[in-house]
Amino acid sequence: MKLFKCLTGVLVALTLCAGLAAQGMMGDQVAMHFQITPKAGMHQQFETALKAHANWRKEQGDPWQWYVMQVVTGADHGDYIIRSAEMAWADLDNYEFRDKGTAHFNTTVGPFIESVNSSITAANRAVSNWPEDLIPRLVMVEAFHLKPGKARQFWETVAKAHSAFEGRMGPYEWATTMIGQGAGGGSAVLVLPKQNWAEMKPRNMEMMGYLQEAYGEEGTMELMSQFDECITGVESMVVAVRPDLSIFQMP
Repeated sequence: MKLFKCLTGVLVALTLCAGLAAQGMMGDQVAMHFQITPKAGMHQQFETALKAHANWRKEQGDPWQWYVMQVVTGADHGDYIIRSAEMAWADLDNYEFRDKGTAHFNTTVGPFIESVNSSITAANRAVSNWPEDLIPRLVMVEAFHLKPGKARQFWETVAKAHSAFEGRMGPYEWATTMIGQGAGGGSAVLVLPKQNWAEMKPRNMEMMGYLQEAYGEEGTMELMSQFDECITGVESMVVAVRPDLSIFQMP
């Protein structure tokens, strides 16, 4: 899951992540996630500086992999997302390149940045279907903002939906992610990888059919009601993967 290890993300408070881990609802792998807004009119300068910084990290032997994506639709249009590969919590302590890399980033890229939000994300692999060798060109992201105390119910309904879709939908990939400490607290994310815009065609009616096949019409309505009880809102975006700005090994 090379790109899955860096790509899925945006959300849920750190104490929530710890609680879900204790309940067996998520693994022990995490990733660093940064969402960056360049200064107005400086996107090209930002990209030029970020590419130079990426090349510097390669030359200096940065042991981590970094994936860069650009938001191409949605409220955060024009933002860039930078994510590390997934790793154990202890690896965050053992990253000796951090201070050196941060200093160079701040000097090289920092002058072109308006704002930065950072988070720690954790993938819920139990309700994901992401092949090891999948590297999409585009990614649909649905961010669900959760009500306080509703995280467990949310993930239980997601698990039931996952069970209905798995084995019925054919070649259809998805991933679900929780965010830890930082700007994305109190939410969860559904990630749908795509190779082109034609694949963006919605399958909502088809998916509803799979739910009804698994749980019947009444059971499906109850499941949808339980899901709605958990969220206060939804945000959508599409991001484009930018290998030219990233540091990762192709499969």
